[in-house]
Amino acid sequence: PLMPDQPEAVAPAPTSAPLATSTPIPGGTTVGVTLSLHGIGTGGDNINPNSEGNMSPLHPQRTVTVDVYDAQNQLAVTKQGLVTFDSVSGKFKGIVDLGANVTTGSYTVKVKVGQYLRTLITGIQNMTAAQENQLPLASMTSGEINGDNLINILDYNILMGCYSDLLPAVDCSSSNNVLADLNDDGAVNQLDYNFFIRELSNIQGQ
Repeated sequence: PLMPDQPEAVAPAPTSAPLATSTPIPGGTTVGVTLSLHGIGTGGDNINPNSEGNMSPLHPQRTVTVDVYDAQNQLAVTKQGLVTFDSVSGKFKGIVDLGANVTTGSYTVKVKVGQYLRTLITGIQNMTAAQENQLPLASMTSGEINGDNLINILDYNILMGCYSDLLPAVDCSSSNNVLADLNDDGAVNQLDYNFFIRELSNIQGQ
């Protein structure tokens, strides 16, 4: 059957170079973030959550967006920070500065990384202002290639356009090649295809 036209990928590609970040405000509230990124390190996947993926990712540093919602489920703050691959634990870890305007209280938190569905961190997070607050581990589903927080035929089309196991890719820009490389090993091949199919059990972000 005919597939919909492939869109331009809008998801930010992972970067291997450190990104500029704002200096934490003295006395500001921060959160410690630990992410289990499917397909990389000990992130597993939706079918095999305890499996091991690529332990040598080409992009060991990622940008994470943290959305914090108050008790009325209103968005209180959105901030970005960096998480870095820890080769010992196989997880991505980092500290995100929420600024000086987050007060002590109870919140819910969602996190988003390029190529992964937005994920609600389990439970209510009781944060203390002007301190570092460690968030529970978040397990994140991969395959969200085009940046719309869904995993569907549009992502599949980009993946297959960049697929180059034995033959050259049929329709793949350099940016899409990075985004379709779901396990971050430098190639878009059978490993990425099989991984994408396993991730389809969870197709919409939160």
